[in-house]
Amino acid sequence: MSLLTSETKNRVEPATGNRVILEGNSHKRLLVSAALASMFLFSSPVSSEESAAVIRGPYLQLATPDAITVVWRSDKPIDPVVRYGLKADKQVQEESDNVFQRIAPVVDSKPDKHFARLHSAAPNTYQYEMTLTGLEPETKYFYSVWDGDKPLVEADKDLFFETHPQAGDSRATRLWVVGDSGNGTPTQHKVYEAARNFVKETNNPIDLYLHVGDMAYESGEDDEFQKNFFDIYQPTLQNTVVWPTMGNHEGFISTGITADGPYYDAYVSPTGGEAGGVPSGTEAYYSFDYGNIHFICLDSHDLDRFPNGLMAQWLERDLQSTRADWLIAFWHHAPYTKGSHDSDIQLQGLEMREQIMPILEKYGVDLVLTGHSHIYERSMLVDKAYHTPTTSEGVVLDDGDGHIHGDGAYHKSHGLNPHEGTAHIVTGHGGGATSARRGVMPIMRQSMLEHGSVIVDIEGDMLTAKMIGGSGQIRDEFHLVKKGRVKPKIVKQPWSPVGPEVTPAGGPFPEVPVAIAHSGYWEDGEIHYTLDGTEPTRESARYKGPIELPQDASLVTLKAASFKGKKLQPSLASTAKYKAFGPDIPLARNRIAVDGKLDDWAQWQGEPIVLDETTLNEGEETGVWGGPDDLSADIKLAWRKEGLYFAVTVTDDVYLPAEHDMVIVFDNLTFMVDGRGAENRTDSTMGQGAYMTIVSADVSGEGHRSLSYTPMFDNYTYAAQRTERGYVAEFFVPFSEKLFPDQGFKAGREIQLAVSIIDQDGPDSDGANVMAWGALVAEDIIKSTTYWKPMRLAE
Repeated sequence: MSLLTSETKNRVEPATGNRVILEGNSHKRLLVSAALASMFLFSSPVSSEESAAVIRGPYLQLATPDAITVVWRSDKPIDPVVRYGLKADKQVQEESDNVFQRIAPVVDSKPDKHFARLHSAAPNTYQYEMTLTGLEPETKYFYSVWDGDKPLVEADKDLFFETHPQAGDSRATRLWVVGDSGNGTPTQHKVYEAARNFVKETNNPIDLYLHVGDMAYESGEDDEFQKNFFDIYQPTLQNTVVWPTMGNHEGFISTGITADGPYYDAYVSPTGGEAGGVPSGTEAYYSFDYGNIHFICLDSHDLDRFPNGLMAQWLERDLQSTRADWLIAFWHHAPYTKGSHDSDIQLQGLEMREQIMPILEKYGVDLVLTGHSHIYERSMLVDKAYHTPTTSEGVVLDDGDGHIHGDGAYHKSHGLNPHEGTAHIVTGHGGGATSARRGVMPIMRQSMLEHGSVIVDIEGDMLTAKMIGGSGQIRDEFHLVKKGRVKPKIVKQPWSPVGPEVTPAGGPFPEVPVAIAHSGYWEDGEIHYTLDGTEPTRESARYKGPIELPQDASLVTLKAASFKGKKLQPSLASTAKYKAFGPDIPLARNRIAVDGKLDDWAQWQGEPIVLDETTLNEGEETGVWGGPDDLSADIKLAWRKEGLYFAVTVTDDVYLPAEHDMVIVFDNLTFMVDGRGAENRTDSTMGQGAYMTIVSADVSGEGHRSLSYTPMFDNYTYAAQRTERGYVAEFFVPFSEKLFPDQGFKAGREIQLAVSIIDQDGPDSDGANVMAWGALVAEDIIKSTTYWKPMRLAE
């Protein structure tokens, strides 16, 4: 944090990277005494006519058994006061001295000296961090925020805080854990409301809020913190302390090396052991106690993760000193995940697994909470899973589901004991976009591609963790019991989430039947599969031999799972998608003009693609197809590095005027192209691409056909001409950054096309003939991936 004052300057100590304040103050959060507080008064007094407004908060930080910090921002300098008491309507205590003040880089007025600058807040932003001391442990106080004797945030039943229990005391504790939430989407709000509703329905409020990073997409800007974190979670932040860890999105601007940036402006974290544990000297990593639970927060993003680094050395000292019954660690980059990120190949997660996990397990860590990967994953009870790639062999101590009403809770000895097993939860599903799995993490008992958050309850010798989905349902639950003495034992052949192996594993429709084989654990079980993309169950088709895929489909999604016993949870489903690829699109030798004349295609190579005749039902009757003279069409395609060329010739014996708003019931041609990479497509979006329609119309009133062009975008070249019994149309679709950003089109690249021609034979017809290639024209499936025909750009 920059302290830009007339007398106080900061420097970075080269040997350690730690911040040093030259006057001897060890950290920016030191309380300001009453005598020194007068030096922070603004040089320009606030007139009685001015009225400041709170623009962030108030919210709570750094709670201990006898202290807490109240933080807020205003748009004008004020005389900060916090009033508090045991009742909302009787706040008889007041604090105005123990305040730390920060101001934006640009302000109307500022202190004469000894003030701190916010990293990049909007002009005329003033932040106040008021620490209340001398409080009673485990006590609920109500508070309000004042500007001198003028209320800024008045007393309210929801404006309260509770101090921590004394270290070592055992009491029922509830945590709410969220990760990768901060993009401000409706999904984020839905996850939050689902958790709040669950807390209300169970009549058990949360005591601590842990956020495992990425609370301010995209770049961790100050205004992104406001919009995507503080504005959303304020109902909780005003009465519950959030304990944060920095994610990679915060790390675009903030840095753990100097503890500087909007992330460090937003939060007040312990550096001197104020909340328990060994002083870390930095807000980048810290520890704190809550009763008999010891919490460790680490920076997995931009600090040294090796055992001889400062963070690991502090971690060892801190763990040596704790006498807690429970140990919970949290940070951003998951050491075990195969969701939107792969911990076997991503450096941060890999190093946290290989370098930091041995230290934590040496001192008996019970639960590790992380994010980064936009998925929910929950492990079995594991120990010493340090190998890369991750394997479950020799590292699983209990491979059950961990549920007291299922396979039974996971068990460890009372207290903290080395290498008795750890449960890992990846909770990076708080609101950011989910994505397909990159694989299956062998040590995971649950893996879900859906949004939600995690509630952890600790009472006595039992820990209960629940994943609360965005719909409010409990989607996963497990229990960890620490009682008596337990002798850890490795499970020789642990349950495996890995589904069966499918060969071939996807791609073009195979020339041979598809074979499916069990992974190791499931050898004596059964395989059940589906061909429509639905999750297989015990009632699905049982695999008895190689499967012939339906050849009349343009896309088949095979899902297969292994089953063993009626009560045992099946494996995760393996997925293989097979596409009916069209012929490769030839590379044009020379540039092809687009002027509506097919003789310009002399350089085109390959046979034309003939469209198939199908029927579109618009009513009880169906148009009668009279054969090729009634309606026929073929298309030609070619490409060059600058774009795609398309031509179609259509023969149609009836030309109808387009007099109805519903163009689809009249003669028209539709051509679409999707150039996104397969990894960027989903089943529910058509995405970027060309969408072109040619509609027959009688503009002269004499029954003559004319053509019109309706593009989704306006940067395509188009030409068309009538023929004696139909029409010819040509397009040029540029591979532009506007349409297909960062695609890098080249030979071998897959794109998707869809073409359909509709022929309405008469104004009174209830049906139409359809020529379709790679396309299904029913409106309810227009966004399905089956709408497209995959092709490749040939050499």
